[in-house]
Amino acid sequence: MASLRSRHQKDCPRFQWTKFDDRKDCACQPKHYIADRSQGGRVWVSAGSNRTEARKALAVHEGKLASGQHAIIQSIAFNVWADEWLASFTGKESTRRGYAVTMEYAKRAFGSKKVRDIREIDVRRFLTVVRAVNEKEATEGKPAERVSEATLARHLRQLKVT
Repeated sequence: MASLRSRHQKDCPRFQWTKFDDRKDCACQPKHYIADRSQGGRVWVSAGSNRTEARKALAVHEGKLASGQHAIIQSIAFNVWADEWLASFTGKESTRRGYAVTMEYAKRAFGSKKVRDIREIDVRRFLTVVRAVNEKEATEGKPAERVSEATLARHLRQLKVT
């Protein structure tokens, strides 16, 4: 569900947030926002300063939510998301096993970091984890081999697919 709210300027007697249709005693040109509660918490989306445009923006926003075009961003830890994703995978078993290896590396690298907060530096740490785990396995009785660029690229592709 989404609604419109107005944010007033500091010199306005109505300073802070008010309902969109509540205009009494307003001495400023407030900014309007869409308060979207479809994701569990409240997310603020700018709708501009013009009241007519704000109403149109709300209608467009609600239309996207109703049609499923609006991407709902979840605040979920990567390790929880990875387990859920693997459990819901419906492809071949051999493909799932390959993805499971990549997810284990990724869970070590990303841990409980929120999926939406993963950045380039985290992906670099993921590649470091892949190299480190393979080097550790090499010292445990297996011949030491450097992780090839092709292997790193495969894990990155698999991470991207998920």
